[in-house]
Amino acid sequence: MLFGLLRLGQYIVQMPYSVISGFMSRIGAIMVVLQLPVLLGLDLRGSIPQLLAALLGELPQFNGQAALFGALTFAVVRWYPRRWNHWLPAPLLALLLITALSTLVPEAALPRLGAIPQGLPTLRWPQLRFDDLRLLGGYAITLAVLGSIDSLLTSLVADNVTRSQHRSDRELVGHGLGNMAAALLGGLLGAGATMRTVTNVQAGGRTPLSGMVHAVVLLLVTLGAGRLAAGIPLAVLGGILLNVGLEIIDWNFLRRAPRISWKATGLMWLVLLLLTVFWDLLTAVVIGVSIANVVTIKDQSDALRRASRRVSADDDDGGVLSAHERQLLQQAGSHVVLLSLEGPLSFGASRYLTQLPNDSDVYACLVLDLSAVSHLGVTASLALDALCRDASQQGRRVLIAAPQPRYRDRLTRFGIARYGGVDFCASRTAALELAASSAAR
Repeated sequence: MLFGLLRLGQYIVQMPYSVISGFMSRIGAIMVVLQLPVLLGLDLRGSIPQLLAALLGELPQFNGQAALFGALTFAVVRWYPRRWNHWLPAPLLALLLITALSTLVPEAALPRLGAIPQGLPTLRWPQLRFDDLRLLGGYAITLAVLGSIDSLLTSLVADNVTRSQHRSDRELVGHGLGNMAAALLGGLLGAGATMRTVTNVQAGGRTPLSGMVHAVVLLLVTLGAGRLAAGIPLAVLGGILLNVGLEIIDWNFLRRAPRISWKATGLMWLVLLLLTVFWDLLTAVVIGVSIANVVTIKDQSDALRRASRRVSADDDDGGVLSAHERQLLQQAGSHVVLLSLEGPLSFGASRYLTQLPNDSDVYACLVLDLSAVSHLGVTASLALDALCRDASQQGRRVLIAAPQPRYRDRLTRFGIARYGGVDFCASRTAALELAASSAAR
């Protein structure tokens, strides 16, 4: 809840689509694997690798009737006309229809849901000592981070399916309040459930009312209606969830990603297979986002190199300068070198900026054009500071064309103006006019 009040949700959801797609496909793949023993009437537990290994050994003992009812359920859900979901959702129809058919076979022939605990939980007030807060605080932060990532990734998946836009901070506050209330009733920590969310959406749920209906139905089950659900075959539930798992997998991106970017494809498969399926979600998201950010920063740095131009009187400016600015630069001659920077100047660009004095020709005045800079980071500001310091020590003049007041303020606070020969100009034209007049003198 505190994460939501501090508006941290907007930062948690800054995920590249390759990570979201890998997360979606990971959920779908896990769901499909989990349903395989259920559809075969086998009682298997464990992690995904353990489950697959045990499934191969238990395959000869599969339950043919469970497989038949699971296949019938999958067929009903899969080929049910989507336009009828508004009136009767396919999963609900399959649940009622195939469960009714299962009454024709002996009850012991199929693994069924069985007895469901009845009654309401009792209120349990926390009993903590002051010494416990330090111990529990670390676990609370860890669970809060994991729950926030899981819940907001689920929200991103729902946005991708429904073409809507969730409010991240409100989601975090809501989950925090829900978990606090559940803890008072002896409940465990919960987060957004991608499987149930996608099942809900596929069944036609589009508003918070669907979640409320879900809660009311569960309440009725615990208050006495559980005996009505006890006879549901597990294979029927497996058939429904098998279709949900196949629908969650981002087949469209899986097919097209290799044609778009091998980096995105590799990142998606890293998140999908190597980490989330065989390791854990939090590690997968942290590593996936970290790799994506490093790749993005590298791409931005390369884009800066391509977009930036160092122009002197004898160089082709590539259409960067106007006719008047071109004339001013020619008047200055070899006395002036113009460096036009474009795009975001983040810490990835700092190395490029610090190498400029070594790459430039002999000059007496350097015009740094920040007119097309969309972002000026702290590390890039420090690199500009170092560039101005070196130019000042070499007896060169630096004119910084920064039309954006916030950039001038930031560089002024850094103390760049303290170096001799460093001045700010309101535009590139003004900087070139000053440089040309200085060369004339």
